[in-house]
Amino acid sequence: MIEALSDAGAFIFDLDGMLLDNIPAHMRAWATFLAALGHEIDEAQFIRQYSGQSNADILRGVLGPQLSQNEVDAECERKETICRDLYRPHMKPVAGLTQRFNWFLCALCGLCGEGLLRLWAVIRS
Repeated sequence: MIEALSDAGAFIFDLDGMLLDNIPAHMRAWATFLAALGHEIDEAQFIRQYSGQSNADILRGVLGPQLSQNEVDAECERKETICRDLYRPHMKPVAGLTQRFNWFLCALCGLCGEGLLRLWAVIRS
């Protein structure tokens, strides 16, 4: 199947937990972020309750629905900054990814904007 896909011109992937092993960094980021706000988390319960949800949905689930959209956006960016800082030293594509395929990788993940550009630079190197 991989050989059949290698002729494709482009793919779109959700990298978080699929092509990048960054879920542990996300968990550490949530724990660090929420601890700074006075909230302790149980990792197993957190995963059961929030796995697959957006940062905004998780934030509202933990802190409450009263947050304004501006507050949610700012706090989500703070959490993502923590995650990028934790993951940066370990950032690399899955072994064989760039050697196997000759295509442009579009990434839809929590590493949006500047973080995504840094990731793309690592993948292309």
